[in-house]
Amino acid sequence: MVEILENPTIQAAVRAEQFKDGLRAILANSLMSTKTWSDMNKDERMCCVQHVVGQSETEAELQQKLSEELGAGYCAIDWNDVDPSDKTALEAQALVKALGGLISKSGALVMIMTPDDMF
Repeated sequence: MVEILENPTIQAAVRAEQFKDGLRAILANSLMSTKTWSDMNKDERMCCVQHVVGQSETEAELQQKLSEELGAGYCAIDWNDVDPSDKTALEAQALVKALGGLISKSGALVMIMTPDDMF
């Protein structure tokens, strides 16, 4: 049995998501400079949220960026730091990355609920 952290399929999916992060950054920066939160559709909001989460080191920084850069208004954030010595947490982080979930710049697992969406 191949472990999650060494699974080549999961590693390939993580690399693909890292490539998408670069494309997402370009699109998100364009969207954030031309549209307001309320003018964006759900997919555009998701792109911007993923980008902002990936650029945030702390929950406070994320809350500020969601409010000031995206104009998302109130957001409930579930921020879970990953202990680098906890193999189960590292496996969860790898799976979330591979599936395109929200991972902060510091590696925290993140979930966000806005009045409009749940990410």
